[in-house]
Amino acid sequence: SHKLILVMAERKADASDYTEEDVINGEFYDLTTDSKEYVDLYHSDQKDSFVFQKMKNELLDFLKTQQTLSAEDMR
Repeated sequence: SHKLILVMAERKADASDYTEEDVINGEFYDLTTDSKEYVDLYHSDQKDSFVFQKMKNELLDFLKTQQTLSAEDMR
């Protein structure tokens, strides 16, 4: 099991506008060997792994399904 956090260059009003080019950093953990998240693999060779790429693509695809929340939606 893994955990991926992506950091975007800027906050956008509509999450569906994010693309791979907006990702500037992140965190990536292998929770099977590092359950306390001490070893960030984001800047390691693990970043090029199939698991990392799959999770990144799934997260970006999920963001495309999100809509902008208005002030009324927040009530």
